[in-house]
Amino acid sequence: PLVSDATFITQKARWKLTDDAHASGKTVRVHLIRSLKVMHSDAALQQQLAKLHEEGRRETAARLAQLQAQATKARPVSNGATKPRAVSLVTAGTAVDEALQAQVAHLTSRVRSLEKENQELRGVGAETVGSQVLRERVAELESQLARVDGDNERLAGKATNSAAASKELDHVLAKLQRAESDTARLTQELSSLQRASEDSHAALESSKLETSKVQALAESLQRELDARSDQGSSLQQEISKLSRDLSELQQEKLALQGQVKSLERDLTMSKQDLAAAQATVARSTKLQSVLQTSIQTLHAHAKAIRSTQAGIRSHCQTQVRSITDDFIPLRERLLGVVSDHNELNRRYVELFEERKKLHNLVLELKGNIRVFARCRPMKDHEKKDEPKGEKTISADSQDDTKLGVYSEVDQRRKWFDFDKAFLHGENQQQVFEEVKPLATSVLDGYNVCIFAYGQTGTGKTYTMEGPKEDPGLNTRCLQELFAIKRQRSATAETSVTISVTEIYNETIKDLLDSNKNKKLDVRIEKDGSVGVSNLVERQVDTVEDVQTSMNEASSNRSVAQTDMNEHSSRSHCIVTVKTVVEQKDPKCKYVGKLHLVDLAGSENTNRSGAKGKQMTEASNINKSLAALGDVMMSLQGKSEHVPYRNSKLTMMLKDSLGGDAKTLMIVQISPAQTSCVETLSSLNFASRARNVELGKAKKNVVKG
Repeated sequence: PLVSDATFITQKARWKLTDDAHASGKTVRVHLIRSLKVMHSDAALQQQLAKLHEEGRRETAARLAQLQAQATKARPVSNGATKPRAVSLVTAGTAVDEALQAQVAHLTSRVRSLEKENQELRGVGAETVGSQVLRERVAELESQLARVDGDNERLAGKATNSAAASKELDHVLAKLQRAESDTARLTQELSSLQRASEDSHAALESSKLETSKVQALAESLQRELDARSDQGSSLQQEISKLSRDLSELQQEKLALQGQVKSLERDLTMSKQDLAAAQATVARSTKLQSVLQTSIQTLHAHAKAIRSTQAGIRSHCQTQVRSITDDFIPLRERLLGVVSDHNELNRRYVELFEERKKLHNLVLELKGNIRVFARCRPMKDHEKKDEPKGEKTISADSQDDTKLGVYSEVDQRRKWFDFDKAFLHGENQQQVFEEVKPLATSVLDGYNVCIFAYGQTGTGKTYTMEGPKEDPGLNTRCLQELFAIKRQRSATAETSVTISVTEIYNETIKDLLDSNKNKKLDVRIEKDGSVGVSNLVERQVDTVEDVQTSMNEASSNRSVAQTDMNEHSSRSHCIVTVKTVVEQKDPKCKYVGKLHLVDLAGSENTNRSGAKGKQMTEASNINKSLAALGDVMMSLQGKSEHVPYRNSKLTMMLKDSLGGDAKTLMIVQISPAQTSCVETLSSLNFASRARNVELGKAKKNVVKG
């Protein structure tokens, strides 16, 4: 233990006295003295006072109960017969009450004298237990007397209204006599109480002496407590210091334990590393012995190989000298073969170009429809359906007029031959360079028709119209016409007019006129040419005028979204350019007409998902394209009757397909295997069209 038992008990007693003193609002010293006084009071006096108090309480309670029972037994009587008797009884009762009051007053004076004496005792020792009991006893007697007075008053009141008051008053008088005897006895008890009080006063004096002794003892105890308290404070400080030292030592102990654990872990790891290193050294030693044996074996093999190499080297040198002697004539012969091969390639190219020119000349003389094929780039979602090891569309690397289509269903490739095949992502300008000679011949008085044909979503509108930043054939052809017009401005005057029509559901619409209700129809002119009644023909003088007209027409064209094409053209669009060139010397006039046709795409309604209105549009598109195919078949077979009137489309293209015009068909195809059936259908149609002979084209010249 940090302190001894005696010191701890003393400190605890001091804390208890301090708490009780603070609770009573006194100093520690005063509270201690008063506690000692109470402890050393006269025990006999206290017992006597308590006994008297208990006896007086019991007797007074018994008397009051008897009086109350007797008063309850009183009965009321008639007022007429007993009135004189009641008056006498009231008088007698009043006298008795006065006597009782006198006795009560005497008792009260005696009680007050006793209280005065007790007051003196309170001044000396206010906290004596006997005095307090005496005061309580006197107060109880006074309250009992007051209750007796109250009972007398109630009995007097009842006596005025009772017929049997006299008999009851006799009993009351007897009771009053007994009460007087009781009062006398109480007076004697008060006297004995007074004597007991005097005895308690003497005992108090003796207790004062004892109190002074106790006070001296308390002061000595207080001094001892103060000394013990100082000693306890110093011990407490020492204990606090020792506690701090102990805490620091515990922390140092924990730190040292952590270091020990860390060192133990390091030692364990070091032992493991040492064991692994020893195992590695053992394996290395074993491997070293094996390697030494292998090295010795390899040295022996190397020595044998070097000797073999020397023999082979000598043999090779002999053979090289022999081959070198024979190489010179072989080299000369090889150079001659290479030279002949280059000459043959050059001659082949020349002959191919000559054949191409002759072929074009033959076609021009025959008036055959020229056919170009153009394949759009493949889309990302189409690549997953391509056959492995085969491309759906392939070209001949030696001939740019051939293309092949591979069918995964038939497991074979079909080849086609056209006038030009664009299969390698050629741009718009490259396509126009091939078309330009044909398109510009309109200024020499020829009728020219260029139309794009193919399945929906293959790029027909892109080839003919194109985006604003990369325009198609429509804009590029007109730009070239204006460039030639400027070049010939010194020798000729040229006027250019443009009209744009749409064939939608077998109805002709003027895309340059805001009047949507205007009725248009195809008519045959006197000279045999084809025209459209009430059609707006707008004169254009600059490329800007052309672009404005083309934008207006494009915004009025019918388009819709299908499963195969986000912007599917739902009509045939025909741009007609008429030129009149008046030559100054010799004086003559060249009249030409150029049709630039963007046909609506042939459509498989099962794949495109056309419904309702789009289904009607697709039906009319396929019908007009079928009529075009019938016309091509009739022209190819040189039939006497060609069914131009089966469709508004074939009626408008009559002078381009069956007259003296130059016609170019650009067939657009898809590179996807999913469109293989439609691609083959388009290419077969283009092959038949290429075999149509229209006859030699003629100029439209007006002399004079």
